[in-house]
Amino acid sequence: MANGTYASAEARVTELKLELPPAPKAMGVYKPAVICGNLVYLSGHGPIKSDGSLLTGRVGADLDLAAGKAALDRPGWRC
Repeated sequence: MANGTYASAEARVTELKLELPPAPKAMGVYKPAVICGNLVYLSGHGPIKSDGSLLTGRVGADLDLAAGKAALDRPGWRC
C-alpha cells in the first residue's frame, strides 16, 4: 500500500497472490456486465476455476465457508 491506496489492480492481485482465470470466449452478442451508477450487474457468469471448469458445490456440503466466499469473488474478475 502506498499512502493508504493501492498503486494498481495488478499490484493488489499480486499482493493477494490471486490466480486470475482466462477471460471466457464470447458465445453470442451480449454484455457480460452493465454498470449503472456505482453498481455492476453481472449476467450469466458463474465462478470459473483457472483451468476453465465451473466451480460447483454447496457451502456447508461441498465447500467450506472460505471457499464459498472465494467463489463469490470470481465472477467479478472478468468484468
